[in-house]
Amino acid sequence: MKLTMLYALLFVPLALPSKPKGSNLKLAAKIVEKNEPKIPVWLAGQELYKTERVALLLRGASLDEETKCNLLDLNTLKKPNALLLGEKIDGGKLQGNSFLEDICRKKRASMYIHASSTQKKPRNLAFGRLFNEKILDHFEFKITRSSRNESNNHTSVRKFPSYGSPPCFVFIGQQWQKDKNLSEFKNLLIDCFGVRLGKTVSMDSIEHAIVCVAHNQTEVSLIHYVIEMGKSLQTVKLHLSFPDCTMNLRECKLADVNILRKALGVVREVGPEAQKRAKRRLEKKQKEAEKRRKRLVEEKRKQWLAQGIHATPEMLQQYAEEQNAAAVKVKAL
Repeated sequence: MKLTMLYALLFVPLALPSKPKGSNLKLAAKIVEKNEPKIPVWLAGQELYKTERVALLLRGASLDEETKCNLLDLNTLKKPNALLLGEKIDGGKLQGNSFLEDICRKKRASMYIHASSTQKKPRNLAFGRLFNEKILDHFEFKITRSSRNESNNHTSVRKFPSYGSPPCFVFIGQQWQKDKNLSEFKNLLIDCFGVRLGKTVSMDSIEHAIVCVAHNQTEVSLIHYVIEMGKSLQTVKLHLSFPDCTMNLRECKLADVNILRKALGVVREVGPEAQKRAKRRLEKKQKEAEKRRKRLVEEKRKQWLAQGIHATPEMLQQYAEEQNAAAVKVKAL
Protein backbone atom coordinates (compact mmCIF):
# COMPACT_ATOMS: atom_id res chain seq x y z
CA MET A 1 0.00 0.00 0.00
CA LYS A 2 2.78 2.39 0.90
CA LEU A 3 4.66 1.51 -2.27
CA THR A 4 1.58 2.18 -4.42
CA MET A 5 1.08 5.60 -2.84
CA LEU A 6 4.75 6.45 -3.44
CA TYR A 7 4.42 5.65 -7.14
CA ALA A 8 1.27 7.70 -7.32
CA LEU A 9 2.98 10.71 -5.78
CA LEU A 10 5.92 10.38 -8.17
CA PHE A 11 3.76 10.39 -11.28
CA VAL A 12 1.29 13.05 -10.24
CA PRO A 13 2.07 16.26 -12.23
CA LEU A 14 2.89 19.18 -10.03
CA ALA A 15 0.63 22.21 -10.30
CA LEU A 16 2.87 25.03 -11.43
CA PRO A 17 1.82 28.58 -10.57
CA SER A 18 0.24 30.19 -13.63
CA LYS A 19 1.19 33.64 -14.80
CA PRO A 20 -1.34 36.33 -14.08
CA LYS A 21 -3.42 37.40 -17.01
CA GLY A 22 -2.11 40.40 -18.90
CA SER A 23 1.51 39.97 -17.78
CA ASN A 24 2.74 39.47 -21.36
CA LEU A 25 0.91 42.58 -22.48
CA LYS A 26 2.48 44.61 -19.69
CA LEU A 27 5.93 43.30 -20.60
CA ALA A 28 5.39 44.15 -24.27
CA ALA A 29 4.19 47.65 -23.34
CA LYS A 30 7.31 48.20 -21.23
CA ILE A 31 9.57 47.09 -24.11
CA VAL A 32 7.80 49.38 -26.58
CA GLU A 33 7.99 52.31 -24.14
CA LYS A 34 11.69 51.67 -23.55
CA ASN A 35 12.47 51.59 -27.29
CA GLU A 36 10.54 54.76 -28.04
CA PRO A 37 12.81 57.70 -28.97
CA LYS A 38 13.25 60.13 -26.12
CA ILE A 39 12.33 63.66 -27.27
CA PRO A 40 13.34 66.27 -24.73
CA VAL A 41 11.42 69.53 -25.01
CA TRP A 42 13.19 72.77 -24.23
CA LEU A 43 11.19 75.81 -23.24
CA ALA A 44 12.79 78.97 -24.66
CA GLY A 45 10.77 82.14 -24.34
CA GLN A 46 7.21 81.21 -25.26
CA GLU A 47 7.99 78.53 -27.85
CA LEU A 48 8.81 74.83 -27.57
CA TYR A 49 11.98 73.57 -29.21
CA LYS A 50 12.21 69.83 -29.88
CA THR A 51 15.42 67.89 -30.45
CA GLU A 52 14.34 64.76 -32.23
CA ARG A 53 17.35 63.56 -34.20
CA VAL A 54 19.56 60.95 -32.56
CA ALA A 55 23.17 60.93 -33.76
CA LEU A 56 25.36 57.84 -33.86
CA LEU A 57 29.06 58.56 -33.30
CA LEU A 58 31.54 56.05 -34.75
CA ARG A 59 35.27 55.65 -34.26
CA GLY A 60 37.58 54.24 -36.90
CA ALA A 61 40.07 51.45 -36.30
CA SER A 62 42.97 53.88 -36.69
CA LEU A 63 42.33 57.16 -34.93
CA ASP A 64 44.69 59.81 -33.60
CA GLU A 65 44.12 61.49 -30.25
CA GLU A 66 43.26 64.90 -31.67
CA THR A 67 40.45 63.65 -33.94
CA LYS A 68 39.16 61.41 -31.16
CA CYS A 69 38.90 64.38 -28.76
CA ASN A 70 36.92 66.37 -31.33
CA LEU A 71 34.52 63.47 -31.75
CA LEU A 72 34.05 63.27 -27.98
CA ASP A 73 33.41 67.02 -27.85
CA LEU A 74 30.63 66.66 -30.43
CA ASN A 75 29.25 63.79 -28.39
CA THR A 76 29.13 66.04 -25.32
CA LEU A 77 27.30 68.77 -27.24
CA LYS A 78 24.76 66.36 -28.74
CA LYS A 79 23.85 64.60 -25.49
CA PRO A 80 21.37 63.22 -24.52
CA ASN A 81 20.53 62.48 -28.18
CA ALA A 82 23.93 60.93 -28.93
CA LEU A 83 25.05 57.30 -29.04
CA LEU A 84 28.80 56.70 -28.93
CA LEU A 85 29.54 53.25 -30.29
CA GLY A 86 32.08 51.39 -28.19
CA GLU A 87 33.60 49.17 -30.89
CA LYS A 88 35.94 50.54 -33.53
CA ILE A 89 34.78 50.36 -37.13
CA ASP A 90 37.13 49.16 -39.85
CA GLY A 91 37.36 51.42 -42.88
CA GLY A 92 36.48 48.59 -45.26
CA LYS A 93 32.96 48.37 -43.86
CA LEU A 94 32.27 51.99 -44.75
CA GLN A 95 32.96 51.64 -48.47
CA GLY A 96 29.27 51.06 -49.19
CA ASN A 97 26.20 52.56 -47.60
CA SER A 98 24.73 49.27 -46.38
CA PHE A 99 26.75 49.08 -43.14
CA LEU A 100 25.92 52.63 -42.05
CA GLU A 101 22.25 52.22 -42.93
CA ASP A 102 21.99 48.90 -41.05
CA ILE A 103 23.70 50.08 -37.88
CA CYS A 104 21.75 53.36 -37.81
CA ARG A 105 18.52 51.41 -38.21
CA LYS A 106 19.44 49.09 -35.33
CA LYS A 107 20.39 51.99 -33.06
CA ARG A 108 17.40 54.10 -34.22
CA ALA A 109 19.66 56.95 -35.27
CA SER A 110 18.84 59.34 -38.10
CA MET A 111 22.33 60.80 -38.52
CA TYR A 112 25.94 59.78 -37.92
CA ILE A 113 29.37 61.30 -37.27
CA HIS A 114 32.43 59.17 -38.09
CA ALA A 115 36.01 60.00 -37.07
CA SER A 116 39.05 58.23 -38.51
CA SER A 117 42.66 58.84 -39.41
CA THR A 118 44.29 56.78 -42.15
CA GLN A 119 47.26 57.25 -44.45
CA LYS A 120 45.03 58.32 -47.35
CA LYS A 121 42.66 60.43 -45.24
CA PRO A 122 44.33 61.68 -42.05
CA ARG A 123 42.23 63.48 -39.42
CA ASN A 124 38.99 62.72 -41.23
CA LEU A 125 35.62 63.74 -39.80
CA ALA A 126 32.45 62.70 -41.66
CA PHE A 127 28.86 63.87 -41.15
CA GLY A 128 25.74 62.33 -42.66
CA ARG A 129 21.96 62.15 -42.43
CA LEU A 130 19.43 59.45 -43.20
CA PHE A 131 15.89 59.62 -44.54
CA ASN A 132 13.64 56.56 -44.72
CA GLU A 133 16.62 54.50 -43.47
CA LYS A 134 18.67 55.54 -46.53
CA ILE A 135 21.65 57.93 -46.56
CA LEU A 136 20.45 61.38 -47.57
CA ASP A 137 23.72 63.35 -47.72
CA HIS A 138 27.35 62.91 -46.66
CA PHE A 139 30.18 65.37 -45.90
CA GLU A 140 33.84 64.62 -45.15
CA PHE A 141 36.28 67.14 -43.67
CA LYS A 142 39.96 67.20 -42.82
CA ILE A 143 40.82 68.77 -39.47
CA THR A 144 43.64 71.22 -40.16
CA ARG A 145 43.64 73.07 -36.83
CA SER A 146 42.43 72.08 -33.40
CA SER A 147 42.92 73.64 -29.99
CA ARG A 148 43.13 70.15 -28.51
CA ASN A 149 46.84 69.91 -29.25
CA GLU A 150 47.69 73.31 -27.79
CA SER A 151 47.75 72.20 -24.15
CA ASN A 152 47.43 69.02 -22.14
CA ASN A 153 45.14 70.09 -19.33
CA HIS A 154 41.92 71.04 -21.13
CA THR A 155 39.17 70.43 -18.62
CA SER A 156 40.67 72.69 -15.98
CA VAL A 157 41.13 75.61 -18.41
CA ARG A 158 37.92 75.60 -20.42
CA LYS A 159 34.32 75.59 -19.25
CA PHE A 160 31.48 73.40 -20.49
CA PRO A 161 27.71 74.10 -20.58
CA SER A 162 25.16 72.17 -18.54
CA TYR A 163 24.04 68.75 -19.68
CA GLY A 164 21.68 68.79 -22.67
CA SER A 165 21.35 72.56 -23.07
CA PRO A 166 20.62 73.57 -26.70
CA PRO A 167 23.25 75.77 -28.40
CA CYS A 168 22.84 78.98 -30.36
CA PHE A 169 24.37 78.94 -33.84
CA VAL A 170 25.99 81.99 -35.44
CA PHE A 171 27.01 81.69 -39.12
CA ILE A 172 29.60 84.18 -40.35
CA GLY A 173 30.50 84.45 -44.03
CA GLN A 174 28.64 84.82 -47.30
CA GLN A 175 29.69 81.36 -48.45
CA TRP A 176 27.04 79.79 -46.21
CA GLN A 177 24.41 81.24 -48.58
CA LYS A 178 26.28 81.33 -51.89
CA ASP A 179 28.03 77.95 -51.95
CA LYS A 180 25.70 74.96 -52.38
CA ASN A 181 27.88 72.49 -50.45
CA LEU A 182 28.27 74.75 -47.41
CA SER A 183 24.58 75.67 -47.55
CA GLU A 184 23.65 71.99 -47.27
CA PHE A 185 26.18 71.48 -44.46
CA LYS A 186 24.65 74.46 -42.63
CA ASN A 187 21.26 72.77 -42.97
CA LEU A 188 22.78 69.59 -41.51
CA LEU A 189 24.18 71.41 -38.46
CA ILE A 190 20.85 73.11 -37.75
CA ASP A 191 19.00 69.84 -38.21
CA CYS A 192 21.46 67.99 -35.98
CA PHE A 193 20.89 70.14 -32.91
CA GLY A 194 17.20 70.84 -33.57
CA VAL A 195 17.52 74.63 -33.47
CA ARG A 196 15.37 77.14 -35.33
CA LEU A 197 16.27 80.16 -37.40
CA GLY A 198 15.39 83.51 -35.91
CA LYS A 199 16.33 87.16 -35.76
CA THR A 200 15.90 87.57 -31.99
CA VAL A 201 17.44 85.50 -29.21
CA SER A 202 16.28 84.98 -25.64
CA MET A 203 19.47 85.38 -23.61
CA ASP A 204 17.93 83.81 -20.51
CA SER A 205 17.71 80.38 -22.16
CA ILE A 206 21.14 80.28 -23.86
CA GLU A 207 24.20 78.92 -22.11
CA HIS A 208 26.55 78.40 -25.05
CA ALA A 209 26.96 79.31 -28.72
CA ILE A 210 28.70 77.74 -31.69
CA VAL A 211 30.20 80.23 -34.12
CA CYS A 212 30.58 78.80 -37.64
CA VAL A 213 32.95 80.80 -39.87
CA ALA A 214 33.24 80.16 -43.62
CA HIS A 215 36.69 81.36 -44.76
CA ASN A 216 36.18 80.20 -48.36
CA GLN A 217 34.27 77.53 -50.28
CA THR A 218 36.10 74.63 -48.60
CA GLU A 219 37.48 75.91 -45.27
CA VAL A 220 35.23 76.36 -42.22
CA SER A 221 35.81 76.85 -38.50
CA LEU A 222 33.66 75.70 -35.58
CA ILE A 223 34.28 77.67 -32.39
CA HIS A 224 32.35 76.88 -29.23
CA TYR A 225 31.79 79.54 -26.54
CA VAL A 226 30.19 79.22 -23.11
CA ILE A 227 28.13 82.29 -22.19
CA GLU A 228 28.34 83.66 -18.66
CA MET A 229 25.57 86.13 -17.90
CA GLY A 230 26.09 88.89 -15.39
CA LYS A 231 23.52 91.05 -13.65
CA SER A 232 23.04 93.04 -16.84
CA LEU A 233 23.60 92.43 -20.55
CA GLN A 234 26.65 94.70 -20.45
CA THR A 235 28.54 92.15 -18.34
CA VAL A 236 28.24 89.16 -20.68
CA LYS A 237 31.41 87.04 -20.81
CA LEU A 238 32.38 84.48 -23.44
CA HIS A 239 34.57 81.55 -22.42
CA LEU A 240 36.24 79.53 -25.16
CA SER A 241 35.33 75.85 -25.00
CA PHE A 242 35.50 72.71 -27.15
CA PRO A 243 35.22 71.96 -30.03
CA ASP A 244 37.45 74.66 -31.49
CA CYS A 245 38.75 73.52 -34.86
CA THR A 246 39.19 74.42 -38.53
CA MET A 247 38.26 71.93 -41.25
CA ASN A 248 38.69 71.62 -45.02
CA LEU A 249 35.96 70.02 -47.11
CA ARG A 250 37.25 66.82 -48.74
CA GLU A 251 34.20 65.13 -50.22
CA CYS A 252 30.50 65.75 -50.26
CA LYS A 253 27.53 63.79 -51.51
CA LEU A 254 24.52 66.06 -51.78
CA ALA A 255 20.98 64.79 -51.51
CA ASP A 256 18.67 64.46 -54.47
CA VAL A 257 16.49 67.53 -54.90
CA ASN A 258 13.18 65.64 -54.84
CA ILE A 259 14.17 63.49 -51.85
CA LEU A 260 15.47 66.53 -49.95
CA ARG A 261 12.24 68.43 -50.63
CA LYS A 262 10.28 65.47 -49.31
CA ALA A 263 12.54 65.15 -46.25
CA LEU A 264 12.24 68.84 -45.40
CA GLY A 265 8.51 68.92 -46.06
CA VAL A 266 8.79 71.66 -48.72
CA VAL A 267 5.75 72.06 -50.93
CA ARG A 268 6.56 71.81 -54.63
CA GLU A 269 6.23 75.10 -56.49
CA VAL A 270 3.48 75.07 -59.12
CA GLY A 271 2.90 77.28 -62.13
CA PRO A 272 -0.10 79.51 -62.87
CA GLU A 273 -1.91 76.80 -64.87
CA ALA A 274 -1.64 74.30 -62.03
CA GLN A 275 -2.90 76.93 -59.60
CA LYS A 276 -5.93 77.60 -61.82
CA ARG A 277 -6.73 73.88 -61.99
CA ALA A 278 -6.45 73.58 -58.21
CA LYS A 279 -8.73 76.59 -57.79
CA ARG A 280 -11.35 75.09 -60.14
CA ARG A 281 -11.25 71.77 -58.25
CA LEU A 282 -11.76 73.61 -54.96
CA GLU A 283 -14.72 75.58 -56.35
CA LYS A 284 -16.26 72.38 -57.69
CA LYS A 285 -15.98 70.69 -54.29
CA GLN A 286 -17.55 73.71 -52.60
CA LYS A 287 -20.50 73.68 -55.02
CA GLU A 288 -21.05 69.96 -54.45
CA ALA A 289 -20.98 70.46 -50.68
CA GLU A 290 -23.52 73.30 -50.98
CA LYS A 291 -25.87 71.12 -53.10
CA ARG A 292 -25.59 68.29 -50.60
CA ARG A 293 -26.37 70.63 -47.71
CA LYS A 294 -29.49 72.00 -49.44
CA ARG A 295 -30.66 68.48 -50.26
CA LEU A 296 -30.30 67.32 -46.66
CA VAL A 297 -32.12 70.41 -45.35
CA GLU A 298 -35.00 69.88 -47.79
CA GLU A 299 -35.32 66.21 -46.83
CA LYS A 300 -35.35 67.14 -43.13
CA ARG A 301 -38.02 69.80 -43.75
CA LYS A 302 -40.28 67.28 -45.51
CA GLN A 303 -39.71 64.79 -42.68
CA TRP A 304 -40.73 67.35 -40.06
CA LEU A 305 -43.74 68.37 -42.17
CA ALA A 306 -44.90 64.75 -42.31
CA GLN A 307 -44.63 64.58 -38.51
CA GLY A 308 -46.70 67.73 -38.16
CA ILE A 309 -43.79 69.91 -37.05
CA HIS A 310 -43.53 73.42 -38.42
CA ALA A 311 -39.89 73.95 -39.43
CA THR A 312 -38.70 77.50 -38.83
CA PRO A 313 -35.67 78.99 -40.69
CA GLU A 314 -33.72 78.95 -37.41
CA MET A 315 -34.30 75.18 -37.03
CA LEU A 316 -33.23 74.52 -40.61
CA GLN A 317 -30.11 76.68 -40.18
CA GLN A 318 -29.16 74.83 -36.98
CA TYR A 319 -29.64 71.46 -38.69
CA ALA A 320 -27.43 72.58 -41.61
CA GLU A 321 -24.66 73.65 -39.21
CA GLU A 322 -24.83 70.29 -37.42
CA GLN A 323 -24.46 68.45 -40.73
CA ASN A 324 -21.46 70.60 -41.69
CA ALA A 325 -19.80 69.93 -38.33
CA ALA A 326 -20.42 66.19 -38.66
CA ALA A 327 -18.92 66.21 -42.20
CA VAL A 328 -15.79 68.02 -40.99
CA LYS A 329 -15.37 65.55 -38.10
CA VAL A 330 -15.65 62.53 -40.42
CA LYS A 331 -13.12 64.08 -42.83
CA ALA A 332 -10.64 64.63 -39.98
CA LEU A 333 -10.95 61.00 -38.87
